[in-house]
Amino acid sequence: MEDQLKNIPTIVLSELPQPEREKYFKFLLENDVQFIEDGRGYYTAIIKVLNSKDQLALPRLEKSRILNSTFSYKQKMVITESPRSITPTSANRSFAKSIDKSKSKSKSPIRRGRSPNDYSAQKIKGISELLDQDPLHGTKSNQTLNISRSSARTPEKQRPDPLKLFLQTTKFQEFFNLLKLQGSSHLRPKTLSITMLMKTIEEVYSARYKKETAGESRKTEENAGFAEFLAEFMWEKYKNKRMVDQSALDLCQSAETYENENLEIRLFSQFLTGAFSTEILVFFLYARQAAQTVLNLQLVPKFPAQKISETRLISLSYKQCAKVAGTVYAEEEWLLKSFMSELDGVFKGPSIKLYDFLAVFIENYKGTLQENHSLSPFTDDKSNEQFTDSITAVEVEENRYQRPVSFGAVPLETRPPASNSIKFTKDPIQDSRPLPKSPFDRIKELCVEHCENKLVKLFVRIILSGYLEDLSDDKDDIISQVEEIVMDKMNSLIEAVCRCDKRKWMEVLETDNKDCLKYCENLQKRLREIQKKDKEPNSDDIDQICKEILQTPELKLYISEQIRSICA
Repeated sequence: MEDQLKNIPTIVLSELPQPEREKYFKFLLENDVQFIEDGRGYYTAIIKVLNSKDQLALPRLEKSRILNSTFSYKQKMVITESPRSITPTSANRSFAKSIDKSKSKSKSPIRRGRSPNDYSAQKIKGISELLDQDPLHGTKSNQTLNISRSSARTPEKQRPDPLKLFLQTTKFQEFFNLLKLQGSSHLRPKTLSITMLMKTIEEVYSARYKKETAGESRKTEENAGFAEFLAEFMWEKYKNKRMVDQSALDLCQSAETYENENLEIRLFSQFLTGAFSTEILVFFLYARQAAQTVLNLQLVPKFPAQKISETRLISLSYKQCAKVAGTVYAEEEWLLKSFMSELDGVFKGPSIKLYDFLAVFIENYKGTLQENHSLSPFTDDKSNEQFTDSITAVEVEENRYQRPVSFGAVPLETRPPASNSIKFTKDPIQDSRPLPKSPFDRIKELCVEHCENKLVKLFVRIILSGYLEDLSDDKDDIISQVEEIVMDKMNSLIEAVCRCDKRKWMEVLETDNKDCLKYCENLQKRLREIQKKDKEPNSDDIDQICKEILQTPELKLYISEQIRSICA
């Protein structure tokens, strides 16, 4: 018998680590394995393990635990244990008889003493707990094995397909329908790190803003939702169906994972599901680009290896927020006041995160849509809307340090008509953070100074050169009167341009013809170009602006009429 066991791999339970030994004890007890004494004080059981799904499998062991051999599942394996009292089964009778014969022939058999270890189920650590638990997955209890060993196993419940389950429960189904993602695909959604997710989101935002400012035909583009754009962006980036589908799955799976804890990702999800309109998206991208330009931020690396600050870690001071808001709302002073009022409600510490700041733009802009007042920088008829809703410069100066009523909370019936001036209720408590000056205030001061010291005097002498020869006695008085008239008009027009107040521009020129607004719009563009230089405006820029104002046809006509009336 010993010769037959020479080539069979042997496992000695007493030499195994405690965790592995307990696994084998449970396996042996559940399958009612019987041991017989081999005549040397050992108890041995021969176990045959088959490689079949319907058969039981031994617990996994490291190869180093199998003595001097590795074996396939179709080989026999011997498990030996230290002495214990056990009754041999009929399956091992032949082996027991051969052992008895060897005992009778031997005059003085050598027997080992009983092991000090008691291997009963009550004494072995962990066995009692294992016996109380349900059988291991894929195994049968002793009762089941004894009663129906030959019966077929009940098939296990099939695990649901992760892809089908995700597609059934995700809120981005419209986006996946655009990609024509098949539920029978072998793809599996994976969760990206939050850093990789934010990098992808910023790339999408930058690409969408670039497309908005590309100067293409906008009639069809404006109606395209964010989901359609993202699908197009994925195809342009990867150009492979499998990579597009996998990237889209990873993006949406990660967005659903992190959106409850991160405002940046929650905003992206709302844009993708259509919770925000395309117009709100465009204005958000405009404010985001303004923050990048004014504060010199880099949200998307120029090349893959470039390291930049994570977007969710960027914080802005109150001064930086005011500077960005002044750029975004440069043409709408009353909306700037409303925005700063809402910002005060969320600005609790020394700084605010970038996307918390951008979220205030979204909330403020949602209120403007209720008033049918678009602030989109890409709207074609923006000039007329700015004209009907702008505030006069006098009211702006009077209310510079007052806290306005929150724009998003003002009901429609409380808003005054467009033809009337907008009044702000006075707050008895002064705002601890006064609003900054208009971004064009410095240019305004330089223009007024240039007109007073040089340009108006030169202009008046040129246009009066044909009248002064006949009226030499009243020369100084006439020049003084005309200079005063021209300077008064210039001050008002410079104020209107720097405040982006087109209504006042038309009132000063005393005309109802909106064609004169073209001069005002061109001047506003020049002001923005000067402001972007981040330097003190030079004398040439100031002189050019003032001369363009003087070249306005309505102003020239008005001055000519005043000169005729004075010289008559």
